Amino acid sequence: MDKQQLNVFIADEDKIMTTALHDDLKKQFGSGISITVYNDAKTCLEHIDDNTHLVILAYDFKKKTGPSNGLELLKIIKKTHPLTEVVIHSSNDDMRVVLRSIRAGARGYVVKETDSFSRIRAIVRRRFTEPIRKIITEFGVNKFIAVFVITFVLMGILVYIAVNKRF
Repeated sequence: MDKQQLNVFIADEDKIMTTALHDDLKKQFGSGISITVYNDAKTCLEHIDDNTHLVILAYDFKKKTGPSNGLELLKIIKKTHPLTEVVIHSSNDDMRVVLRSIRAGARGYVVKETDSFSRIRAIVRRRFTEPIRKIITEFGVNKFIAVFVITFVLMGILVYIAVNKRF
């Protein structure tokens, strides 16, 4: 996987939904995102590592292999990989479930409805733009300067690597 790609896992038993969400995110973000789909909790958990940036996780799993619901899986992910962000994607709109998920470490909770893909796209987009937002808020600069600084720093790193690389 390219280090500049956002590494996203989708974990849900609903193969139609996962295929549609995968295609939607690929269409929106193209080569900037690497998406892997898992149709059971156990397999997803086995593949999560420190390079997994975001997990879009169903709340309910009917197949009882591994954790029996997304909340249990969320707790395991946050314990073993605390920097991995998790978003619960569920048809359950019970506020108690939402609050339990957020308290357990979910970055967000998206109810499966007609606009849920657009909400997930917004979460992924926010993950892409996070470095720029941090520079803007912490240093009080405008967006143009933040983008310029990031570009300048990245170009400096690339030049340094090119100059010091011995073939």
